[in-house]
Amino acid sequence: MWPASPLVRQISQRVFALLAAILMATTGAKAASLLDPAFHFKTLTTEHFVIYFHQGEDHLAGRLAVIAEEEWPRVGQALGITAPRRTHVILADQSELANGWATPLPYNLIFVTAAAPPGSDFIGRSDDWLRLVFTHEFTHIVHLDRSEGWARVFRGIFGRTSLSFPNTWLPIWQIEGLAAWEESAITGEGRLHAGDFRAIEREAAQSGRIVPIDRVNGGLTDWPTGLAPYAFGLGFHDYLSQRFGDDRFGALAARTSRSLPFLGSRAFKKVYGESLGDLWEDYQRSESAERPSNLSNGAGPRNASGASTPFRITH
Repeated sequence: MWPASPLVRQISQRVFALLAAILMATTGAKAASLLDPAFHFKTLTTEHFVIYFHQGEDHLAGRLAVIAEEEWPRVGQALGITAPRRTHVILADQSELANGWATPLPYNLIFVTAAAPPGSDFIGRSDDWLRLVFTHEFTHIVHLDRSEGWARVFRGIFGRTSLSFPNTWLPIWQIEGLAAWEESAITGEGRLHAGDFRAIEREAAQSGRIVPIDRVNGGLTDWPTGLAPYAFGLGFHDYLSQRFGDDRFGALAARTSRSLPFLGSRAFKKVYGESLGDLWEDYQRSESAERPSNLSNGAGPRNASGASTPFRITH
């Protein structure tokens, strides 16, 4: 680099200062839009978690702290790894939407809404919403935070960047399907045990609709739209569990955590002895074989278009 004159250096410094101010102002505006600015947050620190909560949520935050420490070893054990030593959790009550999300970037962070889901939501059995949503989101953290092989070296040099976490590059059905399966296996609630949610698979099987894996990954404009990655991802993991055992989920997560971006599907051959494509086809065939009749699972007769024909169930 050529040495700059004092005038050029002074102009450059002012330009950089202006760009930095614009960047900070823009970042602050985005951050402020996430939560109600009237909230005043406090922290509750446990052995493995830092929980951020606002006024009026002291009791729920205390309960979340207990749940988090109870689920910390269970989720790690389910995936065959020691869970991350520190995760940040934001608990907020600012809408009626029951939801949560998790990310390993730039650090392990979970966001949980305090509102419990109504019965109309396709979230499954949720007698204990706080435990269910935390288990689901913490499964994401344990799954996505892994860096093995080349990724571990890359992470050590460049820090917590998106390339440092190969599992974040996996298809959405694999990420959400695993979390949906673990939420149910660990808590005994969730979507695996919910008849209305599993009916998404059942209806597809009964109608003979084979859903290709590329369409399940997202972008569907017709039924079941955005529920497809969750429903078929959960069903596929349930199929893998029944055929091979759930202890291989941890081995699969370890394999994909050393894969290059978009090449994680090769890990299925290593772990299960069959390609992902062959496994998916067998899963779809097994679903159709289990529900060959239009009368199965309490469904009524169907007309020529495939729609259920209404029939009286009460007097």
